[in-house]
Amino acid sequence: MKKLRKILPLLLCMSVVCLQDASASDLFYISSDNFAYFIVENNGLMEMDLETGEALVYNEYIDIPSIALAPDGDILINMRYTIIKTDLYENTSTIFSLEDETDAWIYHMKMFDGVLYVATTDEKIYSMQPDGTDCVQIADDAYLLDYAVLGTDLYYCDGAALYWIDLQN
Repeated sequence: MKKLRKILPLLLCMSVVCLQDASASDLFYISSDNFAYFIVENNGLMEMDLETGEALVYNEYIDIPSIALAPDGDILINMRYTIIKTDLYENTSTIFSLEDETDAWIYHMKMFDGVLYVATTDEKIYSMQPDGTDCVQIADDAYLLDYAVLGTDLYYCDGAALYWIDLQN
């Protein structure tokens, strides 16, 4: 049994291939056209071709709390007070902004079934289309550590309890 404990980590590591050296956080998104996107701590946003391993770092996006992938393949980037939608080459537009940057910032965002959900530090949750249209505040007293959407229900955790919001009402 002792030999298996020593060998097992080696066997697990043998199947891992390093494509690019980076200190990346655990947030990455893979698009339909074989690219992975990583938030690289204090360095920017990395776009990696999964077939070749080639990567580009966009250092104009340094302080990024979260990213999401829009259904059309564009990247949604949380810039703390605004969310931008970009193809990383030519087209960039602001899809969401906080009115008062002194009271809150955009804490977290996730894409579920083509809808973007945005949580702010002033305990609000918004839902919107990936282009920023149809923006609706769906909660005003919800501090989120993480959340998920299942059908018409949003479940979120504030670190102490699990909560449910009916998205149809």
